[in-house]
Amino acid sequence: GVIYVEPMLAVNLLKGFGISYQDSFKTVAEAIDQANKDFGIEARILLVLLRHKGPEVCLREVNEVLELNPRYLVGVGLAGDEVNFPGRLFKDSYRVVEKAGLGRTAHSGEWSGPDSMRETIDTLGVTRLGHGVLCFSDEKLMRELANNKIHCEVCPGSNISLGVFKSFDQHPLRIMYDAGISLSLNSDDPPFFGTSMLKEYQNAVEHFNFNASDLLKVTRYGIEASFAEPALKEKLLKKIA
Repeated sequence: GVIYVEPMLAVNLLKGFGISYQDSFKTVAEAIDQANKDFGIEARILLVLLRHKGPEVCLREVNEVLELNPRYLVGVGLAGDEVNFPGRLFKDSYRVVEKAGLGRTAHSGEWSGPDSMRETIDTLGVTRLGHGVLCFSDEKLMRELANNKIHCEVCPGSNISLGVFKSFDQHPLRIMYDAGISLSLNSDDPPFFGTSMLKEYQNAVEHFNFNASDLLKVTRYGIEASFAEPALKEKLLKKIA
């Protein structure tokens, strides 16, 4: 039932296995074409930078990837150890990304708190946060996220598996949604966490009392916050309408 996907591609990690940046993007782009042909699924690619590689490596990677101008690349994300590698270290990379006109997101608020989230937003200029779930401890921050339309890519199954929260009862998905924060349901790393998009939507119903109207709103939030081109967003919004 998925209609749009933004897979996060860690080409630096794949390069360690002997796969070039060019081949990584080419293969995923071909898979996107095949998924669209066979299932009608649309997809665009996010380059994900790995914090623990350090800011110099990430900046070099961004420049090298942009030189390739990969098909379907629409944005850049930042993953990994957010505690020891805060967002401000990567502002040079994100300045290049902004200049290139690509979307910007970054993991924040999974293992680090509200101050780190604010820093990530302020220094990297992101319009989305990967996870963002620790915002629930700061009502002012939740209002800021809602008012400034900073979108949170929430992954409840992943958060439970990694012990960010011990159970769905402790997870703040419902609190964030009721606070008016733009958020989407995501599978993070499906094979690693034993989940899927369908399962995450089912969990929202079973554990957070979401109804069909809530799920439609979450889907709309996700499309509106996506880095897809305007024509594709319009097409997707019409599809769910």
